[in-house]
Amino acid sequence: MERITERRQTAADGLSEPTLLSIRTSISQGGIMLKVLPLARQGLTVSEIEQITGIRHDLVASSLFRQRVKGRLPESARQFNKRLIEAIVNLPEDPELRKGLLDQVSFGLYRGNLKSFTTPRACLRLAGLGRLIGNYNWAQAVVPVLRSAEIAIKEFFLNVNDDGVEVERTYRIMFKAEQKKAISTLKNRVDELDHRGIPFI
Repeated sequence: MERITERRQTAADGLSEPTLLSIRTSISQGGIMLKVLPLARQGLTVSEIEQITGIRHDLVASSLFRQRVKGRLPESARQFNKRLIEAIVNLPEDPELRKGLLDQVSFGLYRGNLKSFTTPRACLRLAGLGRLIGNYNWAQAVVPVLRSAEIAIKEFFLNVNDDGVEVERTYRIMFKAEQKKAISTLKNRVDELDHRGIPFI
């Protein structure tokens, strides 16, 4: 009995009182935190954890919220997106920082915040060069020109259903704040676009 007691005390010595209290509380509540935390750290969603553990959705969500407040889990996707949108509204001046910011934008966040973004296609039209879009390789010419002007562009490659046939489509997005610069760049480098293989119809 003495040896067992010693081992328990030694194991407990490596844990802080708040951690021990959380474990005791979790055990008293059916071990919710102990079951939920490892799965959340693997990146599973609340719904996925609910399905695996059988713990009610609201209990999983509240447990994860408490763990995030205590700093044991990274912020939720909703919190991350909120911070990202705030950063987009106040874009940094540094082109590299802007590119890094755009790289973090998901397609879902883009679709939910269209007013913060534009596209190379839209900039071509606004520059009075919409006639170039009919050429199949317009993007191969336009995207490098814009990027060389330190304008951040992100590409999404998504499989979509087109009349029963699955096809891959490419979506290219830019920050709306860079639209004026993009339009000016395209107008000033029309000749270069022509040399890149886009015929002017």
